[in-house]
Amino acid sequence: MKLEPTRTMLLVVDMQKDFYAPGFGSDRPGRGHRAMQALPGKINAVTQELRLRGVKLVFTKYIFDPETAPNNYKEVEGANDRPPLCLIGTEGAELGGIDVQEGDVVIEKATHDCFAGTELLSLARGSNIETVVVTGVRTEICVLATATRAFAEGFRTIVLSDLVGTRDEKTETQEVMLETFKYFGHVLTSRDLIKQF
Repeated sequence: MKLEPTRTMLLVVDMQKDFYAPGFGSDRPGRGHRAMQALPGKINAVTQELRLRGVKLVFTKYIFDPETAPNNYKEVEGANDRPPLCLIGTEGAELGGIDVQEGDVVIEKATHDCFAGTELLSLARGSNIETVVVTGVRTEICVLATATRAFAEGFRTIVLSDLVGTRDEKTETQEVMLETFKYFGHVLTSRDLIKQF
């Protein structure tokens, strides 16, 4: 496969403090986040390389706003045994450790799927994107929803196995998801992705 940089979009999905950073929303006993905490440095290295090549970089943020959230999301959040993650206006909703630069795009979303209710699809179509590369957290939630949607929308879809993550105790889930993604496109390492340009 040969990728054209200017027709490729890299999505960095929900690298927000509440999802993985020490002392924030998901940081509770019995829930390890070491794998996710290792992602920002690796993601930053790849975004720097791809930015230089002309790849479009998009960073997403899941924002829970009790006033405007879809009812089904309110129902799910209400059933959890913790306060909502990435609550609007909180530090936990901010990107953590991720290098966003001028010219990059940041999109806020209210659902797991980065395309749903956002400008992402029109941005991709308007930029003549043919390949969407997905990174970020969590593999079995927002990465899954976004990668399958990208494929359904007709984009060549690539998930980077070394740049997606979930909680440490969900290693088996991570492996199942990476195997499942092969039915919706390609699963590559970031090193293998760079070789495609």
